[in-house]
Amino acid sequence: MRLAEKLQTGHRWLERHVDDASGLCSHVTLSTSAVTVSAPFVNASGTTCTNCKVLAKGTVSLFDNDPTSPQSATLRGTGTAIKFTPASINFGTVNRGTTVSDTVTVSNVGTTTVTFTGAEIAGTNSADFGQSGGNPPCGGSLKAGTTCNFSVTFDPSKDANESATNKLYDNSPGSPQTLPMTGKGQN
Repeated sequence: MRLAEKLQTGHRWLERHVDDASGLCSHVTLSTSAVTVSAPFVNASGTTCTNCKVLAKGTVSLFDNDPTSPQSATLRGTGTAIKFTPASINFGTVNRGTTVSDTVTVSNVGTTTVTFTGAEIAGTNSADFGQSGGNPPCGGSLKAGTTCNFSVTFDPSKDANESATNKLYDNSPGSPQTLPMTGKGQN
């Protein structure tokens, strides 16, 4: 599908052409001095992907009445096909000496198997957060289109807001995958 749209910016007209079979790349923002074109990433299965990352590239071309038209920009993004649900964990307020846990689902939304090479909890308060379910979790790999679960825990040692990041290392370009975790300890 080839979309063409004429947009007036001041005294100039711009014609936007987007080559996109699914028609999802269609968001344009105009101001008096700039045109911003944004498009969602669409994964290999054709669905809009808000929390996944894969190697992708493309070109945006803006056609106008300038002699050097079109103006083109190459787009490139790198990442992985792993998605955490939820995307972050807030354990809320927890009494010191009490351990709370939550379940995280890891989804492989890509088209190939991802191999996990390790996991760690990092950050200033990392000692008060934990992970169970193996290191690395998911038995070390996750086939395309499948999910697995692991647990994260919070056991506060002080009366304060705390945070850490669960990092999952794998063989994909955006490694490590990160899961922000927060909680507040109280006496």
